[in-house]
Amino acid sequence: MYTNRNTNKLKHLSKIDKRIFRLSELALLWNITNPNTLKITISRAVRRGELFRLKRGLYATIPVEMLDPYEYGCAMAGSLSYISAETVLSSIGAINQLPSKITLFGQKTLEFSLGNQHYYCLYLHPHYLSNRQGITDTPRYSKATPGRAMADLHHVSPKYYIDNPQLVETKEGEDIYVSA
Repeated sequence: MYTNRNTNKLKHLSKIDKRIFRLSELALLWNITNPNTLKITISRAVRRGELFRLKRGLYATIPVEMLDPYEYGCAMAGSLSYISAETVLSSIGAINQLPSKITLFGQKTLEFSLGNQHYYCLYLHPHYLSNRQGITDTPRYSKATPGRAMADLHHVSPKYYIDNPQLVETKEGEDIYVSA
């Protein structure tokens, strides 16, 4: 006889304020320890249209086209990645030219696209990535404050011209990392 199986796995995911999950997160949330059981469960959910595969080991609860571009970028770039540099500085008007790509910092250098939106992830040493000062973390994505974005940009391109540097306010005593 069949035992009572948990058929409401997706309802459990909908209660979380997150729409993109890694394989390991799904295993934890669904309490599945057997990798084959997890793969079968996910493949059935994908077939039924309840989960959407973004890449190997990364799944969304809504279609890719409906995801926030920042959310998608941070999910593809890795767990500690965040939106920064030109993307943040142009949004506050410190850089007049709009960037052609969303700039992220993460554990590896990576370029990828979703439709017409292009992403560029720059490598940042794990020591600096794990320093979350100046980064606003939300359940869906992380974004640098203008002060942190300026420090990040200076770290990768020290001679980058900022049109309106006075728009970037850093709190007094704010210790954003300095490139070594």
